[in-house]
Amino acid sequence: LTGQIWYDYGTKTLKCYDGSKFRSLQNIDIGSSTPSGVKIGDLFFNTFQQKLYMYNGTKYVLIGPQDTQFEGI
Repeated sequence: LTGQIWYDYGTKTLKCYDGSKFRSLQNIDIGSSTPSGVKIGDLFFNTFQQKLYMYNGTKYVLIGPQDTQFEGI
C-alpha cells in the first residue's frame, strides 16, 4: 500500500512505499554541534549557522544556503 512504512534490516534504514517502490527516509539531526554515528546520506541542520549539511561517507558537505557577497543586504 502507498505510504506503508518498512524497516530494512539489510541497510538499517526506514523506508516508505511511494506506490511503485520503497524509498529510504533520510535521517536528520538538528542542533548546534555535529552528530556522530552517522551514515552516508544523513542530514544535519546546524541551528547556530542556520545551514543544512549531508554526510558523504567521510565528512559533512554543505547543501545550503551558500554564503554570498550579497548576504545580509
